Amino acid sequence: MELSIQVHGSKIKILRKRRALTQTELGSTVMKQEGLKPISLRTIQKIENDDKYRCSMKVVVNLAKVLGVDLKELIPRKIQSPQPSKNSDLIIGPIYKGDTTVHVPAIKENYELYQNGEEENEEDEYVLNEQKIRLDEHMIRVIARECEMLFANLDIIEELRKIKFNVITFDSLMKLVDGSNSIKKNLDRSYNIQDKFRKALYIAEKEARHEGGTDNLWNIMYGDERFHSSWEVFDRDTTLRFFEKLSNAHWYSIDCDIPDDDETLSLMSELMDQIEGSFERGLRKSDELRIKFILLSTIKKLMDLRIGIFFGVREHSSEEWNTHAHRWDCFKSYSIRILIKYQKNKNFIMLSQYIDVDESEFYPPEKLFDRIDSRNFIEQYPEEEAKPKP
Repeated sequence: MELSIQVHGSKIKILRKRRALTQTELGSTVMKQEGLKPISLRTIQKIENDDKYRCSMKVVVNLAKVLGVDLKELIPRKIQSPQPSKNSDLIIGPIYKGDTTVHVPAIKENYELYQNGEEENEEDEYVLNEQKIRLDEHMIRVIARECEMLFANLDIIEELRKIKFNVITFDSLMKLVDGSNSIKKNLDRSYNIQDKFRKALYIAEKEARHEGGTDNLWNIMYGDERFHSSWEVFDRDTTLRFFEKLSNAHWYSIDCDIPDDDETLSLMSELMDQIEGSFERGLRKSDELRIKFILLSTIKKLMDLRIGIFFGVREHSSEEWNTHAHRWDCFKSYSIRILIKYQKNKNFIMLSQYIDVDESEFYPPEKLFDRIDSRNFIEQYPEEEAKPKP
């Protein structure tokens, strides 16, 4: 029978939810990212929900590593600390075999992790480059979490969002923090604001590396259920692709932030006019060329004002009964959702990624999208025999 040890299932469940991971992601996706052996969904479920369930020491070590905690935090205190044996490669400790507690040899590596909770790759320790700090949404949220006791209110977080994605120095960051009315003025002297921010930035970088890099942050923070805008519009090629998708769409929806000034209002309105104008009936080639040129110019101006343009396309299928051919005809239509958003928006995660929280607008499109009657739906005749009409 395999040797096993009892674990804090409720603690593992809390740590998993803090990282917005599903049980499957914890046991499979994250383990694979760390180069560790995956843990089955059934095992994760038993660990979290069955107080008497026991798993192998290796599983506990791997869970501690991916959750970023000391190994001893996942083991109940009632289990005594193991003691080294005379054999330098082994330790003796209380391990469970069935329903009986026995003392058996265990790997020394596990004992050291149990005692110290130290990571194996100390050479990968993050060193803060104080001359080149580029805040992203993940870093800002870690600051809000780790430095919560420093804040009188969260105005400083909104100030940090305004300089998001800019390269700044740590000294410049501290000047902004010191000048903010959000920081408590009656702090205990034991609280060092600079050290707190350094620690928060360190933790943010460590979490980013731990979860597979900044490219996966949107998935970790929000989960797969929210729509990740597929494309960003930022240059000539992406503008042409954007126009091509506009030309093929049957439904569209535009969502934009409220402008801060008249110049931004004018540019946003101009962009929306150009987008809506591309849906007009019977555009001539000269009209298309003019819209493409103006689109590119307007988008570049909006980018200079730290505004991003994103879009995503969805396909929709429907069926209609063809009385003449006595069969069902299948039709496909395409909807496009367009986002015009400030970089300071909290859902603007990274320079090339925005999380759209209104994915529901795609289902069904006819309820919330403007319909383009001048464009025929794409008709596809099924190869199989027509099914009976209900």
